[in-house]
Amino acid sequence: MTTMTRHERCRAALAGRPVDRTPTYLPAISCAVASKLLGRKAYGGTGSLHYAEVLAWARGEQAHQEFEEQLFQDMRDVQRALDIDVMRMPWRINRRPTKQLDENTFLFGNPEGVHSVWAYHPPSGDFGVVREVTAYDSPEQWLQETLASEEAAAVNAETSQQKARAGHLAFAKRFGEEFFTISMQGMITAGIDETSLIALALEPELCARRMMAQAQWAITWGRWLLGTGLPTVMLGGGDMATNKGPIYSPESFRQVLLPAYRKTAEELNPLGVHCAFRSDGNLGIGPGTIGEMLFAEAKVPGYAEVDRDAGMTIERLRKAYPELVIWGHVSSAFLASATPQQVKDECHRILDANGPSRYFHSCSNAILQGTPVENVVAMYEVRG
Repeated sequence: MTTMTRHERCRAALAGRPVDRTPTYLPAISCAVASKLLGRKAYGGTGSLHYAEVLAWARGEQAHQEFEEQLFQDMRDVQRALDIDVMRMPWRINRRPTKQLDENTFLFGNPEGVHSVWAYHPPSGDFGVVREVTAYDSPEQWLQETLASEEAAAVNAETSQQKARAGHLAFAKRFGEEFFTISMQGMITAGIDETSLIALALEPELCARRMMAQAQWAITWGRWLLGTGLPTVMLGGGDMATNKGPIYSPESFRQVLLPAYRKTAEELNPLGVHCAFRSDGNLGIGPGTIGEMLFAEAKVPGYAEVDRDAGMTIERLRKAYPELVIWGHVSSAFLASATPQQVKDECHRILDANGPSRYFHSCSNAILQGTPVENVVAMYEVRG
């Protein structure tokens, strides 16, 4: 028996108040797994969704409209089938390719100039860049142009956010009555590709300016979100770690990114806007670590893609940061390889270690292609 609505349950969990059961959240689900769950072809998320959307665009505008309507219906059906409380828009690649090179490969941009080639790998369900021709002669040139663009977007946020705001309002109108709809804005990230990392090493002061521009954009989004009456949740952040640790040093994070995260939290926390940090990998817990900077110094209120396999366990996090809201903690790799009973046992351990609130139950990252549907069902059957 449940005694709370989805919205009541999620708002209580965010505030650390008692809940009738642990609220549930779905970061992303492979299209193949979603199809098995629903017993028909369905769109979900991950690289398989990116490929499906680009393929639809390659077939024309009408095909893309049909794809989008099917995606929205499939999202609703998956949420209902698993009884999920939180609804988010999956990461999409909503771009029309210039050319389809073969069944799985697409070119974006000018074939004779700046362009990128993306390819789908059916066995893994991945879709990514395999070749890129950029317009920049150096990482410094890329940084200068990117900084100018992001500072202009922050200063003119009413204009630069117009499309994203309209999209989120439409998303909430479609799903918000039934589900707790959250936004995926608030990214503050230096990037982890080669160009970004070289720029970070060579021009830390310019990168710090860039992070502050991103912070101002996020703050403006949070203030706008507050005025809409919609759930004031932003899952931002940005990937920056592997299982072995951060990709760049804690000292670089302190100098370049920490001021931006501190400013965002100082502005939005008092308003009740929950802007969480999202990255898998090992951020570290305790003095001198990036985890400590984020959750103790900057007081970022939430943490998503919490990677148990990398050592970011809920037991250690709860001890170090008792008020932190955690978004998902079941290992995606474990979910793909365990038995349903092992999944249930793991979920009970997580919920017992967490306590009654401040946790949204899900896997830490996407539900991967090849994950048994029985395991997915087992994970969401454990509600605390």
